[in-house]
Amino acid sequence: MFNSPEFAIAYGDRLYVCDMGNLRICIVDLNTNEVKNYLKFNEHTWEYYQIDGKEIVRLDSEIYILD
Repeated sequence: MFNSPEFAIAYGDRLYVCDMGNLRICIVDLNTNEVKNYLKFNEHTWEYYQIDGKEIVRLDSEIYILD
């Protein structure tokens, strides 16, 4: 399912996983263990955060604030 998961962080009942090898961020529902794709990129995903209502992701090229 995951290929080189690099980073995981929980917000509420959701676990966000940076699945570096599959170039995506997944959400794991901690109540049901269901895994869903959340964001897909064209480069490796290293870190993901939610800060002050904004989403921040670190990819190979740089750190992005998502709209």
